[in-house]
Amino acid sequence: MLEEEALISAYREKWRNNIAFSTERIDRGKVAKAVKAGYTAIRKQ
Repeated sequence: MLEEEALISAYREKWRNNIAFSTERIDRGKVAKAVKAGYTAIRKQ
């Protein structure tokens, strides 16, 4: 359990640095697929 807890901080920093504050353009195709999958998961159109 302690090992997993220690990794939380590392993953949080990785997420912040590489994803949350990224200024790279998004791939609209990937976003559309992800949104569609989300709606499918909650059974909405």
